[in-house]
Amino acid sequence: GSSGEPEGGRVVWSKIASRWWLIVGIVVILVGCVDLWSVSKGEPLYKARTTLMETSAMLPENSVAPDLELRMANLISMASSQTVQDRSVETLKGMGFAADPRVIVDRAAFRPVANTSILSIEVVWPKPREAKVAADVIAKEVKVFYGEMCDAVARESGKQNARRQSSLKTIDPAYVMPFSPGMRMSRPLVLALVSGVLIGVFVAAVVPRRGQ
Repeated sequence: GSSGEPEGGRVVWSKIASRWWLIVGIVVILVGCVDLWSVSKGEPLYKARTTLMETSAMLPENSVAPDLELRMANLISMASSQTVQDRSVETLKGMGFAADPRVIVDRAAFRPVANTSILSIEVVWPKPREAKVAADVIAKEVKVFYGEMCDAVARESGKQNARRQSSLKTIDPAYVMPFSPGMRMSRPLVLALVSGVLIGVFVAAVVPRRGQ
């Protein structure tokens, strides 16, 4: 009797392994249904994107320009500074947004475009018009603050033409597109994944094949 138990177990596991496609199919169906359900419950999101380009490094004359990576890191630091955030919030407050402008500004993301001196500013928000306006306002405040920093460099160097060597210009005004955050491993998705595996194993082990 005891010698038959391991043999029976091997038969069951062999049966399950041979029907792996059934387990995978059940997992995919369950996870897909849960993901569609979570998307349908959520509010649609939109991403507004605008781009700025630095025409030269913000340095006095006869200075050695930093490499591109360092320049872009400095530009992102400036764009995400508290000064730019506070000014953007103050500007947006008078535009009649239903939401708190601080929340919108906090959603802004600053990314360099690879191998260029172009800065991308992105705002993800449920209302497309508000996303676009916020992105444009933030870009404007970045340009203003950049100009002030250039003036400071010019004053420190004692050469007023230092600012003329550097500028930040808009490449594209903000445009809006639908935004999907993609599948995230939330608790419902984890439960669907585990449940799918368990159900799949049970079905593979218990339900007989056709013709049997």
